Amino acid sequence: MPNRVLALSVLTAALAGCATQSATWSSIEESARTAQIGRYSVELPGGWMQLKSDQGDRHVVSRDGTNLQLIEIVRTKPEEAFPNLKRGVPSGALPSELAELQIANMRAGQGLANLSVVRNEPIAIAGTTGYSLLTQFKNSRGLRYERIVVGFAEADGYYTLSYQAPTLHYFGRDRATFDALLRAFRASKPG
Repeated sequence: MPNRVLALSVLTAALAGCATQSATWSSIEESARTAQIGRYSVELPGGWMQLKSDQGDRHVVSRDGTNLQLIEIVRTKPEEAFPNLKRGVPSGALPSELAELQIANMRAGQGLANLSVVRNEPIAIAGTTGYSLLTQFKNSRGLRYERIVVGFAEADGYYTLSYQAPTLHYFGRDRATFDALLRAFRASKPG
C-alpha cells in the first residue's frame, strides 16, 4: 500500500506538469460528472477518481489507480501539440498526418521505443474527423499495456482522449467506459 501511495504522489506531480502546482484526487460524483475542455464537454465516469488541478484543459481519471487504467483528456495549443518533437499542428494537416505525429511524439517522449501500432484509422468525434490509434507496449517490468489515443485539431487546440491499461484483465474490462466517454464528448452549447 505505501508503494501505491508513493506512486500516485509521484504521478500526481508529473501529470500536473510541475511539482509546485496543486493537484488532488477526488471522487467523481454523479451530480458533477460533466467536465469542460476547451469548447467541448464530456461526461466523466461516475464512481471513478479524478485528478483535479489548476490546469482546466487536462482531465485525468482512473478507477483503481493509474497503473491499472488511465483515461486522459487534454487540450493543448496547436503550436504546442507535439512537445517531444518540438512541433505544432501543421496547417491543414489531415487526421492521418496528426496520427503519425502523435505516434512519433509518444515514441520520442515516453520511452516507448517498443511501441507498436496495432490500428490507425479515421474516426468521427464531436462532429469532426480525427484519428484513432490502438497501440501496445511493455513497461520496464515487462507488463504489456494497450493504449487508445483519439485526436483531432481545431483552431482553438489539439485535442487528445486516451485510455491506457494492462492488456490482461483491465484493458477489456474498462474499455466500454472509455467508449461511452468518447460518445459523450461533444461541442458545448453556446452559453
